[in-house]
Amino acid sequence: MSHRQLAPRVLQVFPTEKVRSALKTVFDNNVQRFGGGRMGAINGCKPGGAPDRTTVQSEEFWTGVSYALAANLLQEVSSRTFLSAAVSPCVSEPILHCRTC
Repeated sequence: MSHRQLAPRVLQVFPTEKVRSALKTVFDNNVQRFGGGRMGAINGCKPGGAPDRTTVQSEEFWTGVSYALAANLLQEVSSRTFLSAAVSPCVSEPILHCRTC
C-alpha cells in the first residue's frame, strides 16, 4: 500500500511524474554511474553524469544522502531495486566514503 493510499489527503506539491522523473535521474546519475552502482549515492553530479569536482563534499558518498534518496525512491516509485542499490553499500561494505565528516 502506498503512502498516497494511506494518507490520501496529503498535499501534493509537485506533479507525481515530475518527482519520479527527477528521482530516477538522480538514481541513474548519482548511484548507477559510480562503482557499478555499488557505492551508494555520490553527493554531486553535473548535468550529463560527470562527478562534480568543485568541492570535496560533492565527490563523497554520505550514508544519509543514500538513505534519503532510497527512502524517496521507495515512497514515490515503490521499487526495492532502488532501495538495495542505494542503501546496501552503506551498510555492507567497510569503506569510509566521507573525508569531511
